[in-house]
This record gives sequence, structure tokens and C-alpha cells, in this order.
Amino acid sequence: MRILFLTTLLPYPLDNGGKIKTFYTLKALSADHEVDVLCFINNKKDNVYKKNISKICNQIDIVEKVLIAKYSKKSLLQDFTRSLFTKYPYVIYKFYSKEMAKKIIELQKNYSYDLIYVDHLPMMIYHNLFNSPVILDEHNVESLIMKRFYEVEKNFIKKIIGYIEYKKLLSFEKFALNRVDRIISLSLQDKQELERLSGSDKPIDVIPICIESNYVKGQIHRQEGEKLKILFVGTMSWYPNSHGLTWFIEEVFSKLDENKFELYVVGGNPPASITKWNEKSNIHIVGYVTDVNQYIDICHVNVVPIFIGSGLRVKIIEAYSKGIPTISTSIGAEGIEVRNGENIIIANEPEEFISSLNELYNNMSLLNHIKNEALKTYETHYSVSVLAHKLNQIISLQTK
Repeated sequence: MRILFLTTLLPYPLDNGGKIKTFYTLKALSADHEVDVLCFINNKKDNVYKKNISKICNQIDIVEKVLIAKYSKKSLLQDFTRSLFTKYPYVIYKFYSKEMAKKIIELQKNYSYDLIYVDHLPMMIYHNLFNSPVILDEHNVESLIMKRFYEVEKNFIKKIIGYIEYKKLLSFEKFALNRVDRIISLSLQDKQELERLSGSDKPIDVIPICIESNYVKGQIHRQEGEKLKILFVGTMSWYPNSHGLTWFIEEVFSKLDENKFELYVVGGNPPASITKWNEKSNIHIVGYVTDVNQYIDICHVNVVPIFIGSGLRVKIIEAYSKGIPTISTSIGAEGIEVRNGENIIIANEPEEFISSLNELYNNMSLLNHIKNEALKTYETHYSVSVLAHKLNQIISLQTK
């Protein structure tokens, strides 16, 4: 079967959850089908990663467009201003490009596609160009994320803008769900929310994020006098990450004994509001790294203080697969196989995080127990070996 795979950004390097999810989905699809990829890059420098995707698909075409603020705030401001005069929210409108539209038309003219696989909701802005059955892979319930953003935002102007964006995004997401032939969600919770939004009996399948693991942390131990090392991993340009980390530092970490704990923050694009914490002797704002395993190796526990979002946190599934115990909020662990106190620790209030971290400081056996149970959960539910089979089942149902 020949598939046109549309996604937002070139899914390499594997430096954020969206790219990781997309990469392994693409790899699984390509195992049994001819897959042509069409996506954006932020600048010409990203062309160097094209070869990594060419290895796992039939062919790849790319369109250059600024989509991340660090490359050009001016371009994104222009997109935002233009979006105000359209029916599209900014988070969708910024992915529109005449060149991308031209490429979609051209590829469909040159090749006969059995299926169009739309990876990420924003690529549905090209819905009127599609000539084949469409599967939409919803990484999140996007309107739900925006709703949670404006509800927690304290700045009045940002709250108003967030509300307007939410209403436009809600309308677009409802439309998109009813425009496609089949939908993939990451969790049962997301499926139920998407069913409510679509208001139809459109088939929605649940496929959790599946990944490959090339590293497993060894036995966890802490030397006498050594601080308990806490790890936070996440791209800071994604608001739920920067919001959650700020909350964690201000409400939790600042209240721990600085002689017993230290924090490592790994992730690209940290804003000034985050980097300022580097001044503290026990907080290390590392920034972007090519290999997070070196920090998983030295740290004792991973934290996911996320209060906004939907979908599945790739960072928790990665933590499961690599053997680093995790403390997460309920929203952070939403949709994931969790057993509190067994394969993960759930904490929602500052006091719960503080209590859990203080207990773990003196309890290496509990850390190792959680690590081992998390590894078993990964192998049963989230290893990439099961992904291709699940995708093929869905595709066969759609193309009967």
C-alpha cells in the first residue's frame, strides 16, 4: 500500500515527545508499506537530518518555514497577526504554506495514494486538498490543552487571547474530526474526549506511544553524603513544560533541604525565567543535549510536574523504558499504565512531592522496586514491537 504521511516537523533528532512518537509511527508503517513523507523544517540547517528519515521511508519532501520562535520571532508574530483575521487559531494557521499546499497537490498528481496519514492536527489545514481516505493521528486533544492553558493563566491579556484561541481551535478540531475517515488517539481518556467533540460514531482507535529503548539504567544507589539527584526533561518552548517546571522549583524544590537534593533540567529553549535558577548552586539548567542518557545515568529520580495537556507523556514512557523512577502529577501520567507506589509515584500537591522525595532520599530499595516494575510495564505495553501490528490492523479496517 502507498501512503502519504503528512507531519508538522521533520521527526529528527529525537529531542522531544512529538518527534519520538512520529518517528516510531513512521518506522512501523514503513515496515509493511511504501510511505512518502512530507513535512516542514525550520531552516536549511535541519536538512542534515533528512537522511535519518530517508532510511526508514520510501521518499521524503520538505518545506522550509519558521515554526519555532527562536528562529524568527518576527515571522511568528506576522503569522499570529494574520491569524486574527481568519477562522483559524494561530497554532493551526502558522502551519499553512502555499509551498506545502503545492507539494501536496503535486505528490497526489504524481502518485496514486491508497491512504493519507495526517500526523498532528495542524496538517488538517490542508483538508480540502486530500483525494484519498484520511487517518488523523491526534497526538493530543489540542483544544483541551488550550482550554487548560487559559484556565490557569493569571495574566489578563494572555487569558483573553488564550480564550479566543481556544474557541477557534475547538471549532477547527471538531470540524477536522468529522472530515477524516478514521482517528487514532493515544489514550482511552483522549478517545472519550474526541468522541464527545466529534458528536458522531466516527471510528477512533487507541494506540499508545511505543518506542525503542537503547539504554537501561543500572541498579540505583546513593553514596553516603551524596545528594539525591532529580531530573526534569522537556522542551521549554512547550508551555506545559515551562509552566510545570516553574511550579516545581517555586513550590517544591525551593522547600527541600539544599544539602540533600539537586535538580538537573534538560531541554531546549529555556527562557530567562528558567535560566535565572542557574544561580542556585543545586540547580543545573543544562539546556539542549544530544544524549539524555548521560543525565538519566547520574540522576536517581525523574519528575513530571505537568498540569496542562492531554495525550501521553513520552517522557514517562521513556523513563519506564530506561529504568529511571518517576514522580508525576495525575495529568502528567494521564492515559498511561500506572500503579501508584509500584511503577510510578503520583503527586499533585507540593506537600505530596516533598514527602515523596524525602522518603526516596532514604529508600533506595523503593526506587529500585519502582524502576523494575516500570521496565515490566514498558515491555508489556509500550515496546515498538507491537506498534506495526496495531497500525496494520487499523489500516486494513479502513481500506477494506
